[in-house]
Amino acid sequence: MRTAPIFAAALLAACGSAPDTTMTEEPITYPETRRDTTAGDTLHGTFVPDPYRWLENDTSAETADWVKRQNAVTDAYLAKIPFRQAIADRYEELFNYPKVGAPRKVGDLFFLYKNSGLQNQSVIYMRKGIDGEDEVFIDPNAIDPDGTTSIDLMSSSMDDRYIAVNVQKAGSDWQEIEIWDLSTMTKLDDKLEWVKFSGTAWYKDGFFYSRYPTPAKGTELSAASQWQKVYYHKVGDPQEKDVLVYENTTNPNLYMGLGVTEGEEY
Repeated sequence: MRTAPIFAAALLAACGSAPDTTMTEEPITYPETRRDTTAGDTLHGTFVPDPYRWLENDTSAETADWVKRQNAVTDAYLAKIPFRQAIADRYEELFNYPKVGAPRKVGDLFFLYKNSGLQNQSVIYMRKGIDGEDEVFIDPNAIDPDGTTSIDLMSSSMDDRYIAVNVQKAGSDWQEIEIWDLSTMTKLDDKLEWVKFSGTAWYKDGFFYSRYPTPAKGTELSAASQWQKVYYHKVGDPQEKDVLVYENTTNPNLYMGLGVTEGEEY
């Protein structure tokens, strides 16, 4: 069978009827970026320049202006793409379907994540027993209508009364750990800050977790993640009373991970 010419003719016909998706290539004029010739470090007697170090100051007016001008260039370029909306529509079509995560059992309760289709964050549901009705436990979209706050369940206490909840805002690695009392379905006043890359390991009346020193004001998003330490938090206590369990005083770049055996011996 000689089908290649027929297929080629059909393809050419389809191309001829498709909308024009070509773009006129134009040179991009980028905003001027200041070079600081004095910025840098002297390493082993050699000066290593870092002319754009000033951009690390994410709270300065100069950095904010630089970002604004860069975004203007990017937005203007993307706005000229003739098929941009078609791509967005297709992605929306592909992603707009109900999604359900695997259930997680905590005592007699089951927790699962659900997304109706295009919700910014999945909603955490809870049901009592395997045949119970699903009820909203935590809805991140209701807490933050902008949709930039993610909320995830962490580990639960050995008796399944308490569960730790991880809250992250605006895409930051910083975590806030909250605690829920599942016997009353209430959130406690406990809030642990300056936590990053940490889980919770329950032991008796609280849990172990890892945190960093409180960053200087204005450096929360730019300070290096160094000197992580392990603390123990007792449920109901303010974070200031947490007990320092372990720290490494020689290597600032170590991550501290920990766990507790099921019998709580180790």
